[in-house]
Amino acid sequence: VVPYICHTHSASLIITGNEDANLLLDVEDYFQISIADANPNYRHNNEGDFDMSGHIRSILTGESKTIPVVANKLALGQYQGLFLYEHRADENNRKLLITLS
Repeated sequence: VVPYICHTHSASLIITGNEDANLLLDVEDYFQISIADANPNYRHNNEGDFDMSGHIRSILTGESKTIPVVANKLALGQYQGLFLYEHRADENNRKLLITLS
């Protein structure tokens, strides 16, 4: 299975632990500290303060993942989950394509 998010920089897909909601909050905190929105050194900000930080986060996390299927189930680890990672604070509709092969 190959899920693919059809947005260039405003969202991406991540696989990480799903056993603790704080894990996702910590991931977001890490990215906010490491790749801050409204960084005065960013030159590309056509869509707002989040524009360049969204591109960088998308480059690092990716728009697609490849997940094997075993016995008709996604072969993720016991505590793994696939998550949509939003890079923008505003509300957006998302399109996700799923390829089965």
